[in-house]
Amino acid sequence: MTESKLNQHSATLDEVKSNIAELKNVVEDILLAVNQSANQTQEQFVAIDQRFVRIDQRFEKIESNMATKADLADFATKEDLAKMETRLVTKDYLDVKMSDLRGDLVVMMRKGDMKLKALVGVLAGRKVIDDNDVKNIYSLEPFAQ
Repeated sequence: MTESKLNQHSATLDEVKSNIAELKNVVEDILLAVNQSANQTQEQFVAIDQRFVRIDQRFEKIESNMATKADLADFATKEDLAKMETRLVTKDYLDVKMSDLRGDLVVMMRKGDMKLKALVGVLAGRKVIDDNDVKNIYSLEPFAQ
């Protein structure tokens, strides 16, 4: 009986050794999976850190270009804009002034044209230019006859 108990203990000891070996393999598999997961998590954190660096750079660029309250204080206020609006001309006002200017230019051009006709008449009277030249000069713009 002692021998059978010893065999039972031996078998149990072999089973325990086998179970320990299996547990060791399972623990190694678990550690490998945890290590892989930790590596993936680390890679994700690195990617997130790189995103934050790019976001920080964008914010720095925005901050360097944006106006502050002090900058805005130097701009015109609503009251300044209202005063300026009263001094601005309207389209109707510009239209009237442009038509007045056009009329003044037409009057000046007619005076110049009258002087040219007088000069052509004098030159034709003195026989410096002939009738054909007079017709050609009178047919020129802006007030052709």
